[in-house]
Formats: sequence, C-alpha cells, structure tokens
Amino acid sequence: MLIPGKTIGQGETLHTDVCIVGAGAAGLTLAHAFEAAPFSVLLLESGGFQVDPVIQSMADGTTEGMPYPFMTSRARCFGGSTTRWTGVCIPLDAGDFQQKSWLPHSGWPFDRSVLLPYYRRAQQIFGLSALLPPVPDRLPFHQSPLETKTMQYSCPRDLGRKYKRQIVRSRNVTLITHANVTELIPDGDRQRVAHIDIRSNHTFKVIPKTVILATGGIENARLLLASNTQCANGLGNSHDLVGRFFMEHYFKVIGILPVDQRRRDTLFLTNRRRLGQTLAKGTFGLNDELREQRQLLNLHTRLYRYSRLEDTATVAAAKQLQLDLLNNPRLALTRYLAAVKASRKQQISKQQTGLSAKSILPRYVSWHYWNKFNLAARFDHVRLLACIEQEPDPNNRITLSQQRDCLGQSRAHLTLRFSDRMWASVEQSLWHIDQALQAQGFGPLQYSSERLKHLDPYNKIGLHHMGTTRMHDSPHHGVVDANCRVHDLANLYVAGSSVFPTGGAANPTFTIAALALRLADHIYSLYTHSLSTASPQLTFRTEDTFQTDTAQTDTAQTDTTSTGVIKADAMPSGTGAPSTAAPGTIKTTR
Repeated sequence: MLIPGKTIGQGETLHTDVCIVGAGAAGLTLAHAFEAAPFSVLLLESGGFQVDPVIQSMADGTTEGMPYPFMTSRARCFGGSTTRWTGVCIPLDAGDFQQKSWLPHSGWPFDRSVLLPYYRRAQQIFGLSALLPPVPDRLPFHQSPLETKTMQYSCPRDLGRKYKRQIVRSRNVTLITHANVTELIPDGDRQRVAHIDIRSNHTFKVIPKTVILATGGIENARLLLASNTQCANGLGNSHDLVGRFFMEHYFKVIGILPVDQRRRDTLFLTNRRRLGQTLAKGTFGLNDELREQRQLLNLHTRLYRYSRLEDTATVAAAKQLQLDLLNNPRLALTRYLAAVKASRKQQISKQQTGLSAKSILPRYVSWHYWNKFNLAARFDHVRLLACIEQEPDPNNRITLSQQRDCLGQSRAHLTLRFSDRMWASVEQSLWHIDQALQAQGFGPLQYSSERLKHLDPYNKIGLHHMGTTRMHDSPHHGVVDANCRVHDLANLYVAGSSVFPTGGAANPTFTIAALALRLADHIYSLYTHSLSTASPQLTFRTEDTFQTDTAQTDTAQTDTTSTGVIKADAMPSGTGAPSTAAPGTIKTTR
C-alpha cells in the first residue's frame, strides 16, 4: 500500500508492528522479505520515486580532513543508492570476518559460514546467477598466493524500480513517501523507542513495536546522534561508539602490466561475460593465508585493457577534463586548455606513438570504444585498479555538524583520514603481487608513483559508508549485537553497512542484503513465535480514503473513522509482539 506523506494530517499518529526507516538496498530487502508476513510493516522513505532537489539537499554534510562528496554518494529517494550504483555484487572473503591479533578492532561476531545461506538468497534480490563458472585451474591470477573470485552485476541495479509494484500492492507493507524522520523518542526508562517524529507537509508520528534503521552508513549514525532530546549523546550511544569507526574503500590504480602474448590469460578478468540474465567478470587479490602471515589489509584488483596512448599528456588532459566537468566545471576548460598547450610541447608523445598531438586523442577514443565493444580486440597492457580496505579507526567518525538542513536538523560531519598503515599495506601487497605475476611468466608490474601519476583521475573514494554502528557482542565495543539490535534498546535494530566491524575489499551492497535477510528472519521469528499457529485473515475496511497509487486502490483501501490515528488493530504494549488481529488493517481515527 502507498500513502503519500504529504496527505497525512498535522499531529496524526500511526501505529505499526515493524517500522523500517529508509527504502534503499537494506530497507527494500527487508520489506520484500516481510511481504505477506503476519504482522504490519511501515516503510518510511524520505523522498519520493524521483530525486527532489530540496530533499536531496538534506544529504549534504561537512568534513574535517579530506573533502567528501556527500550529495553524489547518497540518494534520498525510493531505491536509495541502488538508483546510482555500478551494481557490483561480491561477498566478503572468509578472512574478513576473522579477528586478527595485529589489527585492532577487527573481527565479526560470527564467521562467513553464517552468512552463506543469506548470500545465496541475496542472489535472487539482485537477479544473479546461482551457478558461478569455476575459476580456470591454470589461470595465472589464481595460483597461490594469488586468488581470483567472480563478481556479478545486479540486474536490475535499481531495486526501487524492481520492487515498487510489489510494495505498492502489498496488503501488510505500507510505504509512506516524503516522510523525513527527525528523531527517535525513547520511553521514560530509555529502554525502547516509544515513537518516531516525522516531518512532511505536516508533523506526525509513528508508534512502532519494532524499529529498523536502514538509512545508510552516514544517516544511521546521524539519526541516532540527533535523537538527543532525552539522551544528550544520542540513542544507543552510552559508550560513545555511535558514528565512530567510519570506513571507506579507496579505488586506486596500482599498476600497469605488460601482457604481450599473454593476452588470453587475462580475459577472465578483463571481459564481462553473460551469466544468466546478468554479467560477470573476475577480480583477484592475495589469499587470506599470505595476508594473515604478512599482516596485510585486503585489496581486490580488477583488470582493464590499457593503451600506451594513455601515457600521453593529451589523453591524460582529456581524462582530467572529464573528472573536472563532474567536480569543478568552472575550472575544467581552463585546466584542459593549459594541459593541451603543454602537451604540444611534449616530445614523448611523438617518440612513443609516432603520432602528432592532434591525432592522439581521436586514435585513443577509437581504440577505447573498439576494445569496449569488441571483446576479441587485441591489447598488450592492462591497468590494475584496486579496491583497498581501510582499517577500523575510532577517530574516523560521523558527528553532528553545526550546519543545519532545510528542516532545521543538524547535518552529518565527517572526519576521514587514510592512514600511513593502509598505504604501507598497499605497497607491500603490490610487491607480493608483482613477485607472484613474475613467477607466472609476466613482465615486471609497473607500479612506481611516477609511472602512474597520469592515471590519478581514476583514483577515487568508493562511496561505501561502513562501520558507524559497528557490530560486537559487547556494548563496550559495538553499537549493535550479532542480531543487529542496538545494545541499549530492546526494540531498535540497524540494517546496512554501518554495522560492518571491518569492510574487507568487496563492494558492500551484496553483504548489506545478506545481513538484511538474516535480520528479517530474526524479526520474523520473534513475531511468529508470539502468534497463534493459525494465519490471520487480512481485512481492509473503508470509509474515507487517502489518495493512493491507482495500481493498488482496487485491492486495498484505507479505513478512516474519527480520531486522527492510523493504526494496526489492537497492538499489545510493552512486549514488542504483534497484534493477533488482522495485521494488514490500517485504521484512521480522528
């Protein structure tokens, strides 16, 4: 069912069994898992089905340390960041879950085997193939200490588009759009969330039995910290851990590898291939054994075809222009013209390529698209791009900014620095990768900083927000427990990558969905344990009707009587158990 938040009147109250805050990857996975469950679910989304510039402006923040692209890294709309991600799906490595004596704050409360069945279920969420082709035994990039894995690409990428119809037509899941949560209010004992304050055209509130925050690695922490009317330090923050341990992935070009006559040995990693309804390709790194032995952080390396034309100042300037047009359009043209002028004086272009500066760029563009669309095209070099793990550090954190958004709420303030330890780990990993590849008959890996400087435009932050409500069995070391429940509150859970204790080197969305499915099973078991074995009949009674999406008005209507409360019938109090009455019933009284 769909209720536009703008149609909810001032001061109204909505009652529900489960309230999910956020309709991104985690929230939509939960809502999908709760479809037809014997309890009522409210799904709150800050935006609508399209990005609204005013709503999106609330995603902005401030930084200390390096600048951060808040606005482009998040999307406050139905579907969340799945409306703008690349779709890469790959599980964390087994070693990512292990506690390491040499890495402070490492270790998950469980090992990867616990998540394996949920990874398999998450494949359906993203339209992935359940049967992955084996990595070729003789692949040079899969000989110890190197290890190759397969990553797939979500089809479709936008989960909002995939699940919109299902949720709008649902009889027990109600989506409320343009519902901006401003604060979670605890009860008098501060043991439970009593209600949720929400702003749309008007102010209203939700009284839930269970709350699941699913607003992302930045917003989950910001919202807990901003819930400070009764708890000065914010909810779930009795040990000053909320917002700490923010982690990112850094994507960096780490080398150029001549392949010459070994081109075929790289195709498993350079070519996307059809796998059912989706695409897949390989990625490689060092195995867990060597990384543990040498005390190295993780990194996953992807291969891309490389032309020596990219070594020229002309192509480098064009790539920098592309980046500047996204980040600083005013300076983009000035920088590009200056770079082109410098490239005309560069003698190396002619010496290396036999081409004049004017002809280099057209030749490169032609080469680029020929190799992009013709997988059989020849190439003699590959570029190595690594997804680099950042270690958990309590000083990297989200706090509340002095700046406020359009609703008067404190924005997120990010402190983020990449440590010398991380970069030293990258350098040591590169040495081991180079040695392993030379042992397989490849030429030396070119990875000096001077050699790779012209490829800096490829280097970027991954926009993967992790760790700010980290998982740990002890409330002294984590915000949530192994079931993602906030230690301090009996009915508050957190979904998403903010619960990751460590980030590994895998894109996080696949693991976000797996954890959400595990959480859904946990919530479902709590609720169904409290219900009789008989399935309740879902019923809807109608008097006055909210303006809802026409696709679902023939199957479900909104019941209105006279006191101003939208609620699921006869919610029991105090226990968190659902009503045994019809869970899909939504009733309004004024």
